[in-house]
Amino acid sequence: MTTVITVAHIAEAAAARLGDGWSTEPSTWGTTAELIGPHHVAFTWVEDYEGDLVIEYDRTAFPDGVELPDGVEAFHGGVYLPLAAPTDGLDFLAQRCADAIRAITHH
Repeated sequence: MTTVITVAHIAEAAAARLGDGWSTEPSTWGTTAELIGPHHVAFTWVEDYEGDLVIEYDRTAFPDGVELPDGVEAFHGGVYLPLAAPTDGLDFLAQRCADAIRAITHH
């Protein structure tokens, strides 16, 4: 049986990589998850209509012009990983997302 990676799994693994002060609240079916950290700004993981992994957040809460990790792109509602796929594996996806959060929050 194949293990399915949900956006909730990715958010939880990213929170673990971010360390103390970060926690997640997955939706009932794991199709979304909210990450809260020391900045008290929610980061919400979702899969968009094109199948992209998206991290939505209030972009006015942090400065613009952040240098994002390779494979992470900004859009009006947050950031997304246009080339990410479940076959990349949980560790890779969680690390990429954690790196994006660190870049956004400077934390």
